[in-house]
Amino acid sequence: MGKNHIISKAGVYASLLGVMVMSNQVSAEQVDFTASTHINRGTCEISSGAAGITLDFGEVTPLVAMAGTLVKEKSFKLNNCVAVNNLTISLNSDNTTTLTGTWAGKWVVPATGGATGVAFKTEVKNGGEAKYYPLPADNTPPNTGTEKYTPEYSIYIKGTLIPTVASIAQMSGGSLASTAVLNIIYQ
Repeated sequence: MGKNHIISKAGVYASLLGVMVMSNQVSAEQVDFTASTHINRGTCEISSGAAGITLDFGEVTPLVAMAGTLVKEKSFKLNNCVAVNNLTISLNSDNTTTLTGTWAGKWVVPATGGATGVAFKTEVKNGGEAKYYPLPADNTPPNTGTEKYTPEYSIYIKGTLIPTVASIAQMSGGSLASTAVLNIIYQ
């Protein structure tokens, strides 16, 4: 009886061991799962077919340029914005000059056409506010305090033709063609 009892126990232990081994094999299985994504900031569509914004000052006399009173304004709106709360705006150009005094700032100057002694002072405003802020061509956002640019309102760009010289005699006539890039960052 002792011998059969031992064999029975051995059979039971062997069965349990087999189950345990099978169970170990099942729990040793693993599935590696990797996921990755890149979440982009929101996006908007620009209105007015904006391949660009052109401020056309037309024909100008040196006297008008010296006065710094010729102003042109254009606006655009961002539509269909998704996940955009605020906008940061800056301007840069390869053709600039830095002025001090009355016209202090880094402004866009003519790139071609021969005209000298003039620059384009740029300013920006949120359509929900009345105040314009200087937008120098140095790739830094305007200092607007707590005012934010938001997709709900049009954005207005104002250009003023200003002198970069002290007298009309220092100006040269010609075309005042130049370009700048308006950078818009969605937040």
